[in-house]
Formats: sequence, C-alpha cells, structure tokens
Amino acid sequence: EEKDWAIISLFNEVLQHFEHVLITLEGDGQQRKRKEGYIGAYGCPWDTLLGYEYLLGKMEVYKAAAHRYPDPEHFKVNINLCWKKLDKYYSRLDETPVYYAAIALHPAYRWGYFEDVWADRLDWIQTAKSLVEELYRSHYEPRIISRDRERGEPVTKKRRIYRNPFDEYREESRQAPTLLQPPSSMTTLLQAEDAASSSTNAVGDEYSDWFRDVHKSDQNILDPISYWYERREEYPRLSQMALDVLSVLPMSADVERLFSTCGRMVRDDRARLDASTIGMTQTVRSWHCGGYIKSTEKLLEDVKVPGTDLLAEMSFAEAREATGGRITCTVPL
Repeated sequence: EEKDWAIISLFNEVLQHFEHVLITLEGDGQQRKRKEGYIGAYGCPWDTLLGYEYLLGKMEVYKAAAHRYPDPEHFKVNINLCWKKLDKYYSRLDETPVYYAAIALHPAYRWGYFEDVWADRLDWIQTAKSLVEELYRSHYEPRIISRDRERGEPVTKKRRIYRNPFDEYREESRQAPTLLQPPSSMTTLLQAEDAASSSTNAVGDEYSDWFRDVHKSDQNILDPISYWYERREEYPRLSQMALDVLSVLPMSADVERLFSTCGRMVRDDRARLDASTIGMTQTVRSWHCGGYIKSTEKLLEDVKVPGTDLLAEMSFAEAREATGGRITCTVPL
C-alpha cells in the first residue's frame, strides 16, 4: 500500500544517517585526495564521539516531529529504542580516555567542543577532563624526551566540501564559540576549577600550556597529526600522546580489508611466498595508497647474478649439466 511505502521511505531516510557515520568511520585515517577532489581523511578517532552526538541529535529531531509521519506511535517507539541503544554505547565511552582525548587534542575542537555540546552537563565535562589529564600525567609526563628531532615540512591544508550531512556536522562542530568569543560564565567556572586542580603542577607544564595556546586559525586545521608532528619540539611529551591517540582507528574495517588483500595475494599457486616478501609487498602497497610514493619503478633494481648470461645462451641440457641438475625449468619466472 502507499502508506507502507511511505513508512519504508521514512526508515530508509533514518538509516541513511547511520550509513553516513559508518562509512566515515571505516577509513584508514590517512589524509589524501578523494575522488570528489578534496583533501580529507576517514576513519579518525575524533569522529566517533561526533558521530554519537550527530545521531542522537537526529533521533531527537525525528522524535519531536513523529506526529507528522505515517503511523506516528509505532515510529516514535522505534526511534526511542534506537536512541536508547545509542545512549547505551555512548555512556561506555568513559571506559577509555581515547575518545575524549582525540577531540580535546584536536586543535579545531579542544575542550570548547565539550563545553558547547555538553553545556548542561558540567559533571560530564569534568569526568572527561580528569580521564584525559590522568592519561597524560601517568603515561607521558614522566617520559624522558630526546631533543634530537628533525622538523618536517608542513602539510598543505585545504578546506573540503561536504559529502553527506554528517560531513557538514563535522565541519560545523569546529566553530567552537568558547574558543573564539569571550568566555562564558560556565567556561570561567571550568577554568577556575582547572586552575585549582592543577595548582601543584610546575610552571611551563606542556598540558596546561597548550590548552591556553589558542589561535583563531586552529579551527581550520584538517590534519591534527601533521599539526602535532610540527610541534613535537615545542610539546615533546604532549605531542607524543596526541600522535598516539589520533592514530587509533575507530573501527577494524581497514584492517579487515588488509587481511582480504593479503588473501588475494597469497593464492593457491603462490604457496611458497615467504612471509617477508608478503610483508614488504603490502608495505609498498600501503605507501602507494597513502600517496607517500608515486611509482614503484625505482624501488626495484635489476640484479646481475654471476653466470646467468652464460646460462641463458645454453640449451636446457647444457644448462642442467653445468649446474649439476639444479635447472629444472627453462620458462622465465
């Protein structure tokens, strides 16, 4: 019936939002030129929490407008169940500080993002801050850092276009008002609590210094990994934490694709491939896909094996006799 098709179309619309988020999180986290022509990365850890906020927000919109859709009561029940399932896993983000740290250490978001989306949940913000700072104090602050580091070339930044509504949400989330406008009363309160909790910290502490070192241009940073790599001398310990956290893939999809690629390479007729050969081949493939090398031609060189030219001129019988029977095939490999 026409009503049934209307309901199916509606649920298809709802599920498309989930598809947009999942596809965004399934990448390898590498910045590269995409088919649409923009520079961007998919599969980044900071997009996990953004994805939850985006989907929960969409469910709230659908729930508020349920009366306008076919079979509103049934639709509202399903949206509520969906919201509860999202909230269940969202609440488990406290089990690891990685998701919070990925946003807090992204120069385009920092703590301003949390103060914006969690404006009415001060306890959530404090929990997130405690988890992230504890990670730094316990694992990175005690490290002894060598100053013998080379500064790399900065990566060119380019503002991207929107591929889907979730992409647009990700971009809009960069405009954190608490970073670019005078601090609100809540921000002032949070800063006061931070100052009280860190009063025992030494002056010049990397963690505290960076969160005070805010620039208006930070909201345009698309590649936080490159950003932190360029600042590894100024913030040697915090940059190491940021690079570790921001390199974590939120999903195993890319790893599973690598398994499949290796499986296609090691066919039944290639059973004698050495593990080191497989590893080197997949490494070169990864470099090529990531844009670090443009061609594989210069990676391989012709190696002259003594006696091979002479053997090539012999007949099969002569070559077999000359090598003591080690030649078993005259077909080039």
